[in-house]
Amino acid sequence: MRIQRQTVASPRTFRPQTTKRCRYRIITTKTDAIQRSVRLRFCRKQVMNYQNDSVRRQDRLLDQPEATELLRRGEYGILCMQRPEGGGYGVPLNYVWDEADAIYIHCAPEGRKLHCLRECDRVTFCIVGKTQVLPARFTTFYESILLDCRARTGLTAEERRRALDHLIGKYSPEYKTIGRQYVEKSFHRTEIIRLDILSWSGKCKDNLHPGTTPPGANSNRT
Repeated sequence: MRIQRQTVASPRTFRPQTTKRCRYRIITTKTDAIQRSVRLRFCRKQVMNYQNDSVRRQDRLLDQPEATELLRRGEYGILCMQRPEGGGYGVPLNYVWDEADAIYIHCAPEGRKLHCLRECDRVTFCIVGKTQVLPARFTTFYESILLDCRARTGLTAEERRRALDHLIGKYSPEYKTIGRQYVEKSFHRTEIIRLDILSWSGKCKDNLHPGTTPPGANSNRT
């Protein structure tokens, strides 16, 4: 594996401390075939486009810091895909965010998800956080985010192992050593899907995030 370094600035004007202008290209070459997996990163800078303009209820927007925290700590999300024969297909899945611009999920090497993604790689991923049903008010307090993504498979072994290690760190932090041993045993029968986040938005209702409803708005509306 070799690392090539690129920079927007010219060599004469480049300064190491301006890391947000620095990008790295990681190229991994397989020995059994001429295949390369290229992954661009802006020095761990978050480049996701948080866009709430299309949300109809502008009085129920979830601020980006709260949305980011929900993305980080969410227990599961719903992956929504298009079936080749027509119609939609959604499935709840564990996931982990890479703290940059992608999330990872794991699955078996074959199955309905992969069949759908081979036909159409544009998907959405919905994460719902805290909720509170209010029977007397006929409504529900909630927080949720919706991610528009492009799904990628066929990742390098290194990236797949890194994703599985992040999953262990999120869901089983007390059992990392045993978890890594389990990863090696089941690695040959585990596929990793990377969802590159193109844009995302967040929405919430009332008391879960005090102050998000503007003065004068009717908080009893559903």
